Amino acid sequence: MRTIVKGSLAAGAGVVLLLGGAGTLAVWTDAEDLPGTGSTSGYLDLTDPVCDPWELDGGAAFTTQLIVPGDELSHRCTFTLDAAGEHLSATFETSDPVVTETNALVDDLVVSTAYTVAGVPVDPEAGGVAVQDGDVVTAVVTVSFPLGSDNASNVPTAGLQATLEDITVTATQDHAG
Repeated sequence: MRTIVKGSLAAGAGVVLLLGGAGTLAVWTDAEDLPGTGSTSGYLDLTDPVCDPWELDGGAAFTTQLIVPGDELSHRCTFTLDAAGEHLSATFETSDPVVTETNALVDDLVVSTAYTVAGVPVDPEAGGVAVQDGDVVTAVVTVSFPLGSDNASNVPTAGLQATLEDITVTATQDHAG
């Protein structure tokens, strides 16, 4: 019987040792520092604006001529792009001009702008176009008095006026992947 008791005690001690080790888990960990880095932002700036005088129908200088439906006034301005950074692209837009008068002529005028960058036309539907420092950006603003405009602007007793205030050209940085 002594052998049975000794065997039972040995088996019980083994079970206790096994159960005590069941809650133990060995895990190794290690940590290493990665080197940091500094960063400096680039920039995008339209500089040195040079604008031609306003033209009537792409030719004669516009001064005091009276416009009629079908006429277009255009204004060509060039800028130099001062830019720094990698993967630069930009979109371009023109603010809606503020017109000081409120009348039928103002309601009929349509303003649009076409852009080129380094001589290449910009497709406004295509998103940003790649740009780099020193690129010449050209904006041609056109104010159209379309044919077929509402006859409300046809006032024979007093010519209607529309005075355009300054128009803002904006280059907005985009990311070229």
